[in-house]
Amino acid sequence: MDTLTIPIIFIEDDQDDKEIMTEIVNDLQIDHPLLFFDSTEQAMDFLAGSPEKPFIIFCDTNFPRKNGLALKKAIDQHPVLKGKSIPFILYSSIASNETRTIMKTIFDYWVVCKHPSK
Repeated sequence: MDTLTIPIIFIEDDQDDKEIMTEIVNDLQIDHPLLFFDSTEQAMDFLAGSPEKPFIIFCDTNFPRKNGLALKKAIDQHPVLKGKSIPFILYSSIASNETRTIMKTIFDYWVVCKHPSK
């Protein structure tokens, strides 16, 4: 499958953090489309209704209604989504000097790993 069709999902409600994540992915020259959702509910609706298997999900932990951990649990309990084995990164804050290095490490690893979802 062409990487240009496999999305990276970000679940983030802070506009500044969205811009930082976009900049980092662009700087790292990651060839996946980026999908942003402002809430875990929006993301779950998309995931449950889409045949696509995202490359990876990055999810903030703090949301007003359903937090990131609750979303991860819902994905793990959903029969179809659980079978997709989507990598899920839960984070609390991305505004740090180490964010770029951490994301590069995650992407580098996931490209070469032997995960069963590949």
